[in-house]
Amino acid sequence: MSPELAETDVEIRTRVVEGCRILAAEDMSDYIWGHVSARASREGTFWLKGALMGLEEVTLDDLILVDLDGNVLEGTRERHLEWPIHSEVYRVRPDVHSVVHSHAFASVAFGATGLPLASLGHEAARWIPPDVPRFTETSDLIDSELLGRSMAAVIGSAGGALLLHHGMVVVGPDVPTACIQAIFLEQACRLQLTMLSLGVPFIEATAEDAANRHEKLARPSMYPKLWEYLVRRESNAEPREQTPRGQGGPLALRR
Repeated sequence: MSPELAETDVEIRTRVVEGCRILAAEDMSDYIWGHVSARASREGTFWLKGALMGLEEVTLDDLILVDLDGNVLEGTRERHLEWPIHSEVYRVRPDVHSVVHSHAFASVAFGATGLPLASLGHEAARWIPPDVPRFTETSDLIDSELLGRSMAAVIGSAGGALLLHHGMVVVGPDVPTACIQAIFLEQACRLQLTMLSLGVPFIEATAEDAANRHEKLARPSMYPKLWEYLVRRESNAEPREQTPRGQGGPLALRR
């Protein structure tokens, strides 16, 4: 890697590494699948987590620089097959500087219900109204530019989408915002699935309350401080035992 590029982008690359590790700590990893990216300083390129490794393992040396046509320009790791998830969003959304794709357990399960996200807690209030877009064209890998463009069109100007049987894609103006919004979407899905599992009616927020909460909570003014906390927590965490997917993190689905 060119020393100049490595030095120029060290902060961007550090945020990607932090984002990968924080998502893993939130039980949003799926073994060696799932990825985080951020626009690089070089126009038309982005830093992407390398393939074939877990989110919790990622270091600066594990990132690759990819252009919008999928060419790997820097780095030694293999490229994820689903790089078009990132390239096609960056191609049409100049406001987006980070993309997260996660197979988080609850998002996969909830996305298969077709239900609208309910206004139950503050987690959902950071996303709705309106409802979260759904990409249902395929439940297969988004491994072509054509599918990537279709997915980006479904996201439109929103902050992300649930993918049929395939988790989520969340976008943001920076890595912290994209990762935090992904965490809140997963928690909102977990909370609603928990309520549905009780088999009894539940009370949603009124339309007025939902709109007010969204206006207050969807503005990420506190996200920088929240990110600092998440980084501290991940940095100070003791090694933990691996738990089955969906059984760790806040609001875990437990058997």
